[in-house]
Amino acid sequence: MRRFPPALLAAGSVFVVLTALAAALPDTWYNALFCRAPAWLAAAYFHAGLDGTALTLGSGRVVAVTRACGGSDFFALACAVLTWHAARQKVAARLPLGWFCAWAFTLLVNGMRLIVTVWTRALAEPWLPERFCGAVHLVSGVLVFFPALVLLWWVCLRHDSSCD
Repeated sequence: MRRFPPALLAAGSVFVVLTALAAALPDTWYNALFCRAPAWLAAAYFHAGLDGTALTLGSGRVVAVTRACGGSDFFALACAVLTWHAARQKVAARLPLGWFCAWAFTLLVNGMRLIVTVWTRALAEPWLPERFCGAVHLVSGVLVFFPALVLLWWVCLRHDSSCD
């Protein structure tokens, strides 16, 4: 029987623990950790008013950044990728710094996703019924988060090959 690679076990464990921790956070903490900075970035881009985690666009539309928009799952995935990489490289001492960088990366990527979502919804609204707005949110998230995760994976693989 083949052994399960320890790096995959560590990455999977980190993903499960971080996902569970994010789900257990009170809304005030969750908003402070995952929603405020992306909302601020999107508000700065759109020159919109900001009240906590709610943007008020020039058209009067209010965009609320909630748990569904927080990006904590992406953060858990990014930390899992970095944990997998650190376990393969045997440099676990650097993981806290890597996780902090993953959190900052998550905030930036989620800010971009908010901007893309607002633009996509504004463009799709005349053609799609209201019931498809959730799909627009999901698709715009995939179109931003997936390439960002692939980029992180690619950087880890490039670092692996440069260390050989």
